[in-house]
Amino acid sequence: MPSHLPRRLIAVAVLCAASQSALATSRWTFGCGSTGLPACGGTVDASQTYSATGTSTTNTARVSGWANTGAVGDNSQARLASGSIRTWSTGLGVTSAGESTTSPNHALDSSGPDEFVLVSFAQAVNLTNVGVGWFNTDFDITVLAFTGSGTPNLTNNTLSAADLAGGATTGLINGGWTLVGNRSNASATLAGTVNNYTLANNISSSHWLIGAYNTGVGGTNEGWTTGDDFFKLLHVGGLTTPSGGGGGAPVPVPGTLALIALGLPFLRRRLAVV
Repeated sequence: MPSHLPRRLIAVAVLCAASQSALATSRWTFGCGSTGLPACGGTVDASQTYSATGTSTTNTARVSGWANTGAVGDNSQARLASGSIRTWSTGLGVTSAGESTTSPNHALDSSGPDEFVLVSFAQAVNLTNVGVGWFNTDFDITVLAFTGSGTPNLTNNTLSAADLAGGATTGLINGGWTLVGNRSNASATLAGTVNNYTLANNISSSHWLIGAYNTGVGGTNEGWTTGDDFFKLLHVGGLTTPSGGGGGAPVPVPGTLALIALGLPFLRRRLAVV
């Protein structure tokens, strides 16, 4: 048998390694106090952009706060409106219009207005992990991904699953959003002081909504209590995917496996003649 690998097999191996690196899971930690980040406890009125840690990806995440505090639309449901992002070392929260900035309402919560953080990535991501830092009482969550076309306009949306498309307003799930699911605090895994949720899904999207548990957006009502969830979103993790940056799409077969499949027939032929 020759002591050197065929050039084509070497090329396949190189491409596999590059693909594996490109598809490495990344984490975006919503910190504060460092250069380029907001002051801890300060208010970010519009949004804040974060870089990934632990990988070489240049994909960035922009976070902004939202709550159902806008003008009333169809079905007597309030539109979504922007809120203020507030950041601490234990994560970020949302202060919606007219809400107290003291604990525990300084966090993400559904006591009064229903609050969400919109995480918008420069490139599509298959979100697989949500980390909760500080919490009070309970920290059940609701997660949605934008799978529609173009860029979502949350100011035209309400949280009501009964608000159909075609009117003055549209409910999230009828306006291009997919409910990824609800997760109870009992399903979180504690690592140090951080509670981690695993999101099993095959969605690749540039836009993700994470908020306190909400029964209005659709899906199954698990019967958990609402209005008692207070938490700070510390980080999200996932896989940057090559599906583009607008809406959502199924996660493609990992490039490494595809490249290996391309090289196997050649390898079999090579082994057959030595």
